[in-house]
Formats: sequence, structure tokens, C-alpha cells
Amino acid sequence: MTTTNPLKANRAHLVLVAMLFALLAMVWQPTPARAHAQIVSVSPANGTVVSTAPVNVSIAFNEVVVTKSSRLQLLDSKGKVVATTFVREENGTKYSLKPKKKLAKGTYALRYSVTSADGHIIVGASAFGVGSQKSTSSKSVTLKSATSSVSLQMGSTVGQVRLEHSLVGVSSIELRHSLLKAPMELAVTKDQLVVLPFPGKWTVTLRQSVSQYQELTYSGYVTVKFASK
Repeated sequence: MTTTNPLKANRAHLVLVAMLFALLAMVWQPTPARAHAQIVSVSPANGTVVSTAPVNVSIAFNEVVVTKSSRLQLLDSKGKVVATTFVREENGTKYSLKPKKKLAKGTYALRYSVTSADGHIIVGASAFGVGSQKSTSSKSVTLKSATSSVSLQMGSTVGQVRLEHSLVGVSSIELRHSLLKAPMELAVTKDQLVVLPFPGKWTVTLRQSVSQYQELTYSGYVTVKFASK
């Protein structure tokens, strides 16, 4: 009578189980989640002042996005929509607005809302100036969280202004205005130039990472006026 070697049988069983698991891993391997579309560039860049009026205002993404003219608008300093020609470029990774008339000296905001391939809607805004001068006016703005408060220095007139803070661990800074209906996200650097395109109330929101598990949100506002001539 032939006797089966238990050790060999056990090894064969383990090999069979390993092959089965490998096959299941190949069949059931989850599809990697698609990341949301990211902005590659905005022209003119957010916070800049150009000496001559741009021929077009554009925004580019790292993948194809979908939008339309009513969701990509150029606004002047009074919040009025500037007449432009809407252009889809580079197979949908870039969109441009070509002003029908040369942009006059002043401040402008680009308001956008696009849909990425994964269905995520991305909204935001940026601002730039044409031939406008940097404002030297500044005031202290108090931002409050649930447990503490901080202050930052920020210009209070329409145009290019300086924004300064002394916090560490800042993860985001946003400016909001009722005319934009979208957040204008800034760099998190401690000293930067930004463009405030409209007068009125601007809400400032700053988020600070204080630990791996805790983030503080500070909020406050500044009232912006047109610079006196």
C-alpha cells in the first residue's frame, strides 16, 4: 500500500493556497481612485499687476475638465461681467476668455467653476491688476477661532496690497467676497502681495495645523475701499 507523505502533501496544499490568493488579488485588485483635477496655471497670475492689458485671461488644469461661459467669467472692479469670447483649448485642459474690448486700467477677478473627470466640482477665483499701483495702506485684522485669536496685517484698499502674518503651520488662506461667490485661495507664505479687486467686506479665513490630528480655523474680515486720488 502506498503511503502519502504528510509533509509533501502539506507543502502542495500551501502552494495551491498561495496560487489561489495570487489569482484572487489579480482579479479583485481595486481600481485606483482618480484624484481631483489640479490647477496648473492662471494667466495673469493671481495677485500680480501687469503693465499692459492681457490679450486673454486663461486657466489651465492637469487633466481635462468641463465648463462653460457662464461658469468662467471675468469681472471688473464694480463686479460687472466683462464681455469676452469663451475659448476651449488643448482638448479641454485649458480655457481662455478673450476680452472683446481692451481692458482698461484697474483690477479684475476671474471666477471659475469646472467639473473634473471624477465628477468633482472645483470652484474658485483669482485676481489681477492692469497698470494699477501697489497700495501702501495697511491695517491689523483680527482673526478668531473657537479657542484663540491671531492678527495679520493686510491692505485695505482696492488694488495690489501686502498681506503679512507670523503663524507657523498655516495650511491655507482664503479670501471671500459676495461678488465672487467663490473662495480666492492664497499662498501660505508669511509675506505676500495679493490683489483685492472689489471694495466692500472681505472675509479672511486661515487654517493652521497645530498637530497631526488638530487644525484650527481662524476667521475675520476687513472692509476695503477705493484708494483716494
